Amino acid sequence: MCVQNNQDSIYISTFISGNTESFNQLILKYNDKVYGYILSKIKDKDISNDIFQEVCIKVFNILRSGKYKDQGKFLPWFMRITHNVIIDYFRKESRLQNFNKNFKFDLINSLNDNNEIQDSKYPNFDQSKELKKLTGLLSEDQKEVIEMRFFGGMTFKEISNECGISINTALGRMRYALSNMRKLCIKNKFEFSFQ
Repeated sequence: MCVQNNQDSIYISTFISGNTESFNQLILKYNDKVYGYILSKIKDKDISNDIFQEVCIKVFNILRSGKYKDQGKFLPWFMRITHNVIIDYFRKESRLQNFNKNFKFDLINSLNDNNEIQDSKYPNFDQSKELKKLTGLLSEDQKEVIEMRFFGGMTFKEISNECGISINTALGRMRYALSNMRKLCIKNKFEFSFQ
């Protein structure tokens, strides 16, 4: 499990106690990463700004309602909400029909990009649902690394810092996760490429 990010926890608890400036600081901390992810998918600044605002409102409401359980994983949670809002946008715009249903996502080759995720490396949205199902069957450590890497858009260095582990340990967990996912794909006949 990752070492809890104390700064995020402090921002969250003070925001829940009524300090709205803490929420602003929390959003400002991850603004570039979240907005950059949205823009990489949407390719339109105005729409990306609208989606970013929608994500922030969702995060605000969930934190304010007390439904968020702080486990030191705020960024991956924030990125998952962002990813889901983007999916909703594409559904509303009926753009999902344009995606190739037979596209195969190569998880191994996506790791060979100097620890940065490229836009073309992401699975299409239908396959990301299957990827989430697969990750749910992994050990907690393996699931965490997969989520941070593919859904959180984090580099292995960021994962290592966030989790308090070495980069080699993060890479090892990823290798074991991919091996286990490969076996699960074969067993469940999922359409992923693990070369």
